[in-house]
Amino acid sequence: MANFNAHLTGGVVAGITAAAGALALGWVKPLPALAVAGVGFVAALAPDVDHDHGRPIRYVFGLASLLIPSATLYRVAPLTETPQLAVGSWVLMALAVAFPVRWAFTKMTVHRGIFHSVPATLIFGCLMFLVAARREAAIGMQAAVGVAGALGYFAHLLLDELWAVDFNGRKVRVKKSFGTAIQLWGVSAPSSLLAYGLLLALAPLVYQNLQGGELTEQTYDRWVLRDQAPESMRPITRVLRRKIHRLPDAPEGKLSPDAVRSGPQTPKRPGR
Repeated sequence: MANFNAHLTGGVVAGITAAAGALALGWVKPLPALAVAGVGFVAALAPDVDHDHGRPIRYVFGLASLLIPSATLYRVAPLTETPQLAVGSWVLMALAVAFPVRWAFTKMTVHRGIFHSVPATLIFGCLMFLVAARREAAIGMQAAVGVAGALGYFAHLLLDELWAVDFNGRKVRVKKSFGTAIQLWGVSAPSSLLAYGLLLALAPLVYQNLQGGELTEQTYDRWVLRDQAPESMRPITRVLRRKIHRLPDAPEGKLSPDAVRSGPQTPKRPGR
């Protein structure tokens, strides 16, 4: 397989290529193009996150322990109601990602498993596309980030396959590791099925966004936070709303929009 420095170089090339292409197509402006290049660079290290003792897993989980809590606080307003709550939530999430989540991840993954595959490349690109928008569509930036993520990820796999062919001898020799990076099915059937299931869940969200439909968070609002879900789903959404906002049960099991916005209220006692 390619070494760490080769993957770094591949990430730089992939990131610059994606950023240049996005600029040429008018998807992004020069300053955001730097972020696109950074996504391509990080994506080239992502496949080796399944190596328990490699540098990529340390870098990826170290970065994730900073970004995931920050992104969560940015998106979940109730966690920032007080400075103490915000700081406490951030610290707890950072510690969770850095230790128990990383430990569980290493126990559930094997090197050169499903993370080195075509579906993993597409999943990473879809995730980057969806993460690049927050309640307001930015199709150009989303497309640039999604392509950069998929391109950087695939560059890693391609380098691993190239390094599996030995050109130094009189004859070209193919190593045993050839074909284990760019694959359609991993060594574990459950993980492969999970990957394809995740891809089937993400692809419609990307397509919906590209067609000018609502964003993922808007779908969540419509189905969970408001009374706009189909009638058959409303009992479920009411339960979720009460769990999230700790709202009291309303008469006839129906919550008014004012009750959702204002939070828990003490019911008035009827007059005598």
